[in-house]
Amino acid sequence: MAGISKINRLPKEAQRLITAWFDQGFTVDEVTEHLKTMGAPVSRSSVGRKRQEWAKISARVRESREMAEAIAREYRDEPSSVVAAANLEMMHSLLNRVLRSESEGEEVTLKPGELMQLTRALSYLAGGRKAEVETTIRAEKAAAETEASDAAQGEGGVIEIRTISPEGAKMPQVENSGAG
Repeated sequence: MAGISKINRLPKEAQRLITAWFDQGFTVDEVTEHLKTMGAPVSRSSVGRKRQEWAKISARVRESREMAEAIAREYRDEPSSVVAAANLEMMHSLLNRVLRSESEGEEVTLKPGELMQLTRALSYLAGGRKAEVETTIRAEKAAAETEASDAAQGEGGVIEIRTISPEGAKMPQVENSGAG
């Protein structure tokens, strides 16, 4: 079993510098030389592995950003119910992707707190979707009753639609325990 990488043993500030250098386009050799001049006991291969890890993470971030931008363009003019359904679907997709990547041997880096936050978000999305559907049903029922009442009386009237807030729909405050 491999030990902890020499790069991961460096102080966090040095690790942030390495990432910044990769972001600026420095090569593995250049980063290795910079670190050695700073007195860091690193090898070219450890910097190369860190570069590969950085490239993989950067690709995932770019893909995620592109997906978010495409989704925002797609749903820009849609009603909130469609956007809520899409959010719920994306959350399910994310959880399935995490489960699938673990079974395919990829490293899954979710901490228990992060998984709890994802499942809580999924629960809130589902609860919000349910509350929205219930509110829509109540509003349509009230409109139909008013329309039937007006038709029975032979009057044309104004329909008043009120937003009905489901009981217990408040989301609890979530404390950031520092996990994640």
